[in-house]
Amino acid sequence: MGLIDGLGGEEVNQVQEQTSQIYITGSVVAGGIISGPNVYAAATVLGSQIKNVEGLIKSVSIGSPAVYNCRVQAGTVTMDAGSEADVQFGVPFSSKTYAITFGMSGVAASATLPTLSGTATSSGATVIGDASATYYYIAAGY
Repeated sequence: MGLIDGLGGEEVNQVQEQTSQIYITGSVVAGGIISGPNVYAAATVLGSQIKNVEGLIKSVSIGSPAVYNCRVQAGTVTMDAGSEADVQFGVPFSSKTYAITFGMSGVAASATLPTLSGTATSSGATVIGDASATYYYIAAGY
């Protein structure tokens, strides 16, 4: 096969769909499948399904479409000997309006769960629970 407009034989008469301006370390497995260790985008990655080894990746946003800026944070907190501790969020909420819930692993349903003590702030709250007990928390807010 000869050259057509400066293209070589490997660049013309392709049976698969072709892409432009794509540079990968890996391979194009089929017209719609890119295989490689990483895929990067300078803006938004769009798709009807994005998966990893654990399955379909869900959106981390919650709430109605108009308020998708809600954030969920989770962690653990251990009470001191006086039954008090400070929950410190990894990223402060934009206000002190958030919901927080607590749980314990491997204990009876009647276990004492912490309650908020004093004033909650956007970066955390002081809680009261059982002395030296460790609790899980989930906080949701803006």
